Order: sequence, then structure tokens, then C-alpha cells
Amino acid sequence: MVAIYVRQSLDKKDSLSIDSQIEDCITLCKRNSWNAYKVYRDKGWSAKNLDRPSFQQMNEDVLNGKIEAVVCYKIDRISRSIRDLVNLIEDYNEIGVHFVSYSDNINTAAPGGMMLATLFGSLAQMEREAIIARVTDNYYYRCEQGFWGGGPAPYGYRLKKVVVNGQKHTVLDQDPAEAAVVRQFFDWYLEPGGTVYKILQRAADQNILTRKGKSWTSRVVSDILSKPVYAPNTMDIYNYYASQGVKLRIAPEQCDGTQSVNLFGKRDRGSKHPKRSRPASEMTFAIARHQPIIDSDQFLRVQFKKKATLATTPRSGTSRNTILSGLVRCGSCGRPMSPSGNNCGVRYLICSGRRNYAAGTCSSPSIQVHKLEDIVLAHTLNHYSSNQIIQILEKYKDHALSPQESIRMNTLKQELAKTEDEISSLIDACLVSNPTAISYLNNRIEKLDEEKKKIIEKIAELKNSKNDLQELLQNIDIEQLPEIFTGDDFDLKKYVCSQLIRKITFYNQEHIKIEYTV
Repeated sequence: MVAIYVRQSLDKKDSLSIDSQIEDCITLCKRNSWNAYKVYRDKGWSAKNLDRPSFQQMNEDVLNGKIEAVVCYKIDRISRSIRDLVNLIEDYNEIGVHFVSYSDNINTAAPGGMMLATLFGSLAQMEREAIIARVTDNYYYRCEQGFWGGGPAPYGYRLKKVVVNGQKHTVLDQDPAEAAVVRQFFDWYLEPGGTVYKILQRAADQNILTRKGKSWTSRVVSDILSKPVYAPNTMDIYNYYASQGVKLRIAPEQCDGTQSVNLFGKRDRGSKHPKRSRPASEMTFAIARHQPIIDSDQFLRVQFKKKATLATTPRSGTSRNTILSGLVRCGSCGRPMSPSGNNCGVRYLICSGRRNYAAGTCSSPSIQVHKLEDIVLAHTLNHYSSNQIIQILEKYKDHALSPQESIRMNTLKQELAKTEDEISSLIDACLVSNPTAISYLNNRIEKLDEEKKKIIEKIAELKNSKNDLQELLQNIDIEQLPEIFTGDDFDLKKYVCSQLIRKITFYNQEHIKIEYTV
């Protein structure tokens, strides 16, 4: 059976409809005497990746041996990512499945078919990147002109359509009820002893909910307190962001305080939290067309207080804060418990439902880190025999990498192989390309080469970390097991705990459940 794959991201006058693609693909099937076929259609899905429902179903059928060939209208219907396309063609080729396109006249089973598919795929990616560039330029233009760049309105505002110079734009318009909540949050934070956690408590007590009717989280409240979208365009605000290294797109005399602020910049797509990871030097300051909610003095006092609090509060939530990191769960709600420090430097394990959400979400108690560690280690030494612990340590010595490290190493090696294959395919494509395509392909090769170097560096770092820990284990006296747990070697203790303990459920100091691996 043959698979007919069709895709259309948007219904546009200049785009070929799903039905027209199917019709042309069926014509191609008849031309090749392929009478048995199944249609897979993805409507409203882009080709930036392969995460599409019908495509994934087709892929499953291919891997299960149900499909002998994939027919598409154009090769860019499959993917506009050259990496995804090349890897997919190679994977399918290994199991005897080839791609045939109607418009491009490509058959990957024919001589030169792979090369043509790579070339057309490169041009499709170039087109996609050009579209992204135009969208990005439009985004920057809107923001610099004071319009809303896109996405949902921040809390405190609603989106409003306006017409300026005959063109439709979007601006922010205050929502009176939400704006009052924003002012309240700023007021509460500036009170003596005011913190994000106390704002969560008071919001819960007064039944103040988010726009979606949910409890507030510490992250969302903290973001609200940091957003310049609420501040006026005064000289004080201007000078504050200038001191942070932000790019300025306005003259100082434009800062009259009558409007608000636009702070925007390119997202770091490799970050888990792209909006919060951009350095100030990559941000741009402009005047917005909406009214501020917070006055200049109040906004700046909040920023200074947040920075002062951050500078005096010990880091929390990192793996080095406790040897039990990742093992402890709350007995009341089941959420993870993670380290948190107070202003005196004392570290506690606290339920994430209690710390990150409203106080009423979870009422479980906290416990000092060192107390829980002492309790758990004492029980663990009683549970395991010396020989069992020795076997675990010896087993680790005999292995090159831990299971987690092995998975990471294999992933990196696969990425390296794919990158090298893609570079090789692009070099081949250059041999039959026109000057414009060659220029683009050379740029792609340079980028991939940089990616290759980074992958190699990560592999080297992983090997070095492995060697360091192996050396650590080899130098210990495993006959002195209690000293392992009471000594100063944090990394060793953490590793041993991760191998001995599967899960810790904390109810209170008198009720702690420990699940062991053996």
C-alpha cells in the first residue's frame, strides 16, 4: 500500500487546497499503477517539525511495514526542515520505503533522487526562514511604533483593535478590575515584610483568582511585579533601563510619563523560559500606546526590592542544596519537595504546592534539610547491609557511565552522526546547485559545523565528569561506610543516595516513608 500525505498550514487563496493535493497525488499513483493507497491529511499544521497527528500515524504505519512508498504533492509538504527531511528519507530508505512528489518530480529511489530532495528541502527551509525573518521584522516594527507585538494581553489589560494611517493594529486597553489587582500586588509587596509568598496568601484569603479562575503562582506574581508594561515612560524609568544596558529607541525628551513602556527582544529559543532568559543588552526600550497602571516611583521601588531580596537570599532549588534532591515527595498532595532558604541561611524542604501556589493549596509542614538527611541516612544504614552498599559502589566503578549519563551520551552521539550526515548531504547538494542556493547551503554548512563542535565539547565534558566521579569512588575506603555518609563529599553522598533510595514520602517529622531500590 502507498501512503498519500497532504498538508496545508493555512487556508489561503494562493495555497493549494488539501483536496487539490489529494487529486494530484492520486493521479501520480495511477500513473505508477499504485491502486492501493491511504490518505493522511494534516490541515492547519506547519512544517517546522514532524509533530503532526496524521504524519505520526503515517510514520507508525511505515515502521510497522504497512507502507511501501510515500506520495506527496511537494517535498516541502513533508517538512521544511532540512535536518528532519534528510533524517526521515534516510530512515525510510533503510526499510525500503521511498518518497515520490508530484510537483517536484522527485523519487528518492531513483539515482540522484536523494540529492534533489535535499536541494528542494534546503530551498524550502530557506523560504521558511525568510518568512520567519519577515514576521520578526514586522514584530519589531509594531513594538517600536508602540503597538502590541502579539500574544495574549498581559494581566491588567485587554486587546483592542485600532486603525492608524489606514492600517489595523492592536494596542492594550486597561481592564479596570484586573488593573486594580495589579496595583494591589505592588502595594502588598512594598509593605514592611512584603514578599511574593505573602501576596499569594492574601490573594487566596480574598479569593483573588487569575484570569482563568485559578490560584496564583509565585512565578506569575513575580513576573507581574517585574513587567515594565505597567510602568509609565518617565525619565526615571528611561534611566533605569539605560543603566541595565537596554537598547533605547526613543529620545529622552519623549519620556513625559503620559504613556507606558514597550520592552521587547528576540527570544532565546534554546531556553526553557525564553521570555525570562534574554539579557538586557538584547532588549529594546520603546514607548507604548497604552496607559500605565503603576506610577514610576512605585515600579522602581519594587524592582530595587526584588534585586535586594535576590542578592541576600541563598540559592534554592538546586541539586547541591541536599543529597536527597529529586527523591522527596509531599505526603499530603504528592508534589515534589524542594530546598528553600530563609534570610538567616537555614535551608528547608518545602512542598512545591505550598511554595509556588496559594497557601491553601497544600498545608503540609516543612522540615529543615539537615534533619531529614540525618533521619533518612540513619534508616538507610540500618536497611542495607555493608555488602549491599559495597556492591553498588563496585558496580558503578565497573561501568563507564551511569544509566542517565549513558542515555545522554547516546543522544549526543546520535546528534553528532545526524549532523555529520547532514553536512555531507549539503556538500553533495552544492555540486548541482545554482549560485544563490550554494550561498545558502554554505551558510547552513557553517552553522552545522558550529553545532558539531558544540556536540563534541558536550561529549568531552560528559566523559570528564564520569572520570572525576570514578576517581572519587576509587579513592574511598568502602570499608568505612558510615564515614561515607557523614563525610564532606557531597557528590559521593548524593550519588549513593540516588542508588539506594527510590522515593521518600514526607508527612511530618514523625511520619516519613522511605522506599528503597533493594
